[in-house]
Amino acid sequence: MPAMSDDKSYLDYTSDTEGMSLYLKNQEKFVEEPRESDKILLELIDKAVAEMGKPNARLLDAGCSTSSFINHVAVAFPDLVLTGIDIAPSVIESNRANPALKGIEFREVDMTDMRFDEPFDIVVCNRSMMFFAPELFDTVVQNIARVIRPGGRWIMLDYMNPFEQELIIDDFSVWYPEGNRLHMRSYKTHRESLARAGFDEPVFTPFEIPVDMPKHPDPSQIYTHTIKTEDGRRLQMRGAIYQPWCFLEASIPA
Repeated sequence: MPAMSDDKSYLDYTSDTEGMSLYLKNQEKFVEEPRESDKILLELIDKAVAEMGKPNARLLDAGCSTSSFINHVAVAFPDLVLTGIDIAPSVIESNRANPALKGIEFREVDMTDMRFDEPFDIVVCNRSMMFFAPELFDTVVQNIARVIRPGGRWIMLDYMNPFEQELIIDDFSVWYPEGNRLHMRSYKTHRESLARAGFDEPVFTPFEIPVDMPKHPDPSQIYTHTIKTEDGRRLQMRGAIYQPWCFLEASIPA
């Protein structure tokens, strides 16, 4: 197995055209029906909009990828003003050309350097923070805080664990032959970073998937599958990797 360089970064992930192509192809299955975690994100957005009393809130999907999720947001909340950003030019071009996404603004933006003329009421990060190295994580958190208006909310789904343990995993597979670096951070790291950026105390809600997902018969195909425990939980695995998915909600004080 090849070794990954110490300077591997999120830019390598987004510039891996072969891996990105396979990933985007896999995401097509979520265009018609949102995945189970997306359904919960939609519920959290609904709660945020209701608590703000602002049905026409401005929402940013940071790291929007193919925008299957933001399309579900547009269907569920037609009055929201939606913007999707991603660092991959091909993704943004594809989203802009998709007639199903008409009315949604898409911009090519690096989350380590976000600048907007108007703040957002809600920022959603759906599986995008895991790619940032520790030295960039604080920067991205502070940038997100900067683009949220006072009283606004950040809603995130990512790898988070309740232990005081930081994991860095180099994932080599058919999808990513050059390796894909993943960061699994503790609640403590998130809590401290958010506090430095000016967020209120975050709420962590681990994601328990409610459906069984079979293992692919071909071991070279690395898809999510579940392993059921004696107490009825479903552990989400991606190949040999246990995925500690967790939702986070945090607000900027009004």
